[in-house]
Amino acid sequence: MCDSSEIAVSRRCRLGWIKLIDLVSILAGRRLMMRIKGKIYKACVRTAMVYGSETWNVKTAEEGTLRKTERATIRKMCGVKISDRKNTSELVERLGLEETVV
Repeated sequence: MCDSSEIAVSRRCRLGWIKLIDLVSILAGRRLMMRIKGKIYKACVRTAMVYGSETWNVKTAEEGTLRKTERATIRKMCGVKISDRKNTSELVERLGLEETVV
């Protein structure tokens, strides 16, 4: 049986991916500077992922799911694969973001 916060987190992660896909031509393109991409990401994708999170009773596993999703979306946006062995904190710094979701 799934907890209501677990369902909310999985739905919000899915919405984050949907927003990223909607904006992939902007966020994954090479026309904008990384800092501008970071601002757009923060305003659109991250906001969609954490909307309503102040009412969630987030467990460690769910927090990990949010972090994993954010890291994957950041890697997608930067055009970096896991096999490229780039540190996520380096990518987050290039985008001008803080590495926090919750």
